[in-house]
Amino acid sequence: MKKPELQWIVIIAIGVLTGNAMSFGVKELYNQWQLKKLIITTNSIIAKNNEKSLKLKEESLKIKREQRKNKEINNQLKSTCTFWKQQVINENTETNRKYRDMACAKVNQIFR
Repeated sequence: MKKPELQWIVIIAIGVLTGNAMSFGVKELYNQWQLKKLIITTNSIIAKNNEKSLKLKEESLKIKREQRKNKEINNQLKSTCTFWKQQVINENTETNRKYRDMACAKVNQIFR
């Protein structure tokens, strides 16, 4: 083989190697860019879901607080009704009957 032919073979081999390396590098850069884009999108979706979850949790806590408050009020109304029933048993006066009827009427309204 002559030297000029060997030089062309080496030049072509270097060119093919360089082209392949550059193609691989560009492909990797593109894959990294796609991955970063996917991560940004995923983080955005996660943030929105976390925000929705937090709102739902706050609403749930608010409902539970209201339920607890209503239960306390209902228990107090029942206790008041029971107290006045006992007062009527102990002392059957018109005033005690009136208070019993008012207290128990509220309990009956709630638990219909």
